[in-house]
Amino acid sequence: MENFFYADNNQTKSKDRKKLIEKGLIRKLAPRLYTSILSNTKLDLVLRTEWTEVIQKLFPEVVLSHRSAFEFKPDTNNCLYFSSNKSRTIKLASISFVFIKSAPHHETDIKFMGIHCSSKMRAMLEMFGVSPTSDSRFLSQSEIEKKLENILLYEGESSLNQLRDDARKYSESLNMQSNFKRLDQKIGSLLGTKKVKSQSDSFVAASKGNSYDTSRAILFSELSSFLKNNPVAQVKDQFYSSHDHFLNKAFFESYFSNYVEGTKFLIEEAEQIVFEKVIIPNRIKDSHDVLGTFNICSNQNFLNNTPSTFDEFILSLKFVNREILNEREELAPGEFKSVDNQAGNSIFVKHNQVIGTLLKGYDYYQDLKDPFSKALFLSFMISEVHPFNDGNGRTCRIFLNSELYKAGLPTIIIPTVYREDYLTGLKTITKKGICGAYVRMFTRAFNFSHMDFTDYQKIKKSLISKNWFLEPSDGKIIE
Repeated sequence: MENFFYADNNQTKSKDRKKLIEKGLIRKLAPRLYTSILSNTKLDLVLRTEWTEVIQKLFPEVVLSHRSAFEFKPDTNNCLYFSSNKSRTIKLASISFVFIKSAPHHETDIKFMGIHCSSKMRAMLEMFGVSPTSDSRFLSQSEIEKKLENILLYEGESSLNQLRDDARKYSESLNMQSNFKRLDQKIGSLLGTKKVKSQSDSFVAASKGNSYDTSRAILFSELSSFLKNNPVAQVKDQFYSSHDHFLNKAFFESYFSNYVEGTKFLIEEAEQIVFEKVIIPNRIKDSHDVLGTFNICSNQNFLNNTPSTFDEFILSLKFVNREILNEREELAPGEFKSVDNQAGNSIFVKHNQVIGTLLKGYDYYQDLKDPFSKALFLSFMISEVHPFNDGNGRTCRIFLNSELYKAGLPTIIIPTVYREDYLTGLKTITKKGICGAYVRMFTRAFNFSHMDFTDYQKIKKSLISKNWFLEPSDGKIIE
């Protein structure tokens, strides 16, 4: 059964809801909103991921704004903030939806996961409202300054100037002229006036703050070319319409994705974490990693809204990583790395080249047409850049499957026993520039992942018999 139901004028649906309420299967949560989740504790956990669906269905005219446009999650007061045509607050479980009277729509707004969001420019203007230190909808001055500094560090002086130019251009139509004056002063304190002459593509990118890793750009070009010239036969997911199939497969995807990264639980413990919302004692953060990954893997609203612009892609990328690592504040979830990282002998893209390298790769991604190619390319690009302090592997596999799911193709699971095949496929591109092994590895996984997950106990037994839970040293996958 779905988590949320929405009222309309259809009398048949109204009668069906009444029967479900009488049977105790659903309850009314708010006007026009019903839920099948009877536990408030579980409801709170689900709403933290699926609140965008509620906004999309009940309040499609509002705009996610103020600090929420940056954070895309409830703040420390459990509030989400929206610009609307009137002020009000609606509380669902422990989360408060705070609607602030302001122009709900503007031409610069973006759309993400089906809801309207303030653009970076508009959200930054909103941060320079009156008395930001005394109002929880605003970030603190130090947080605002840090965001501006990060734009300068990762995106460069030109991006900061562009933000200021756009804010100047649109501040009048947003009725935020005084906000712009304060923003202008803050940006002015960060910037110099030195100009750099053009020498080469990479030099120009560096002068704009979009320095990129040239060796990775070559790999992106080679993989893109290989995918274009070697199309893979694809089949539609024949079990796509089953909600149980979708949820059960999302569970196994999140379980194995965490296991591959070293967050190891017994399958029975993972079942408790995901299905019963039981946090394992002494492993609170690991438990939330598994739950956060499942919440994204099972979020159809997210999966159906793959990004259409680079800005949306960056917002989506940060959102996924933040959800996976939501209990690991020490790892700065959803924020790009500020120091370089590596895994063993694999050294990833330097922290000050993250934005530029992603931008370079995104151009190749957009140029690809079929969803399987786009999925494989996007996953490799994120893995190769490794933009976050942690959670990069899980993040790249979620984006892999978001491309497949939106196209109605079977999603891919990397079981424990297949881990070495997966890593070897990645390394053959990184170390040798050979793309065939990577594509063959995922093609094989694409095929053996296409099963009916509708009956949980039946598929669990089947996966055990196919050696999915074995370590690579203990056996081989049975297809």
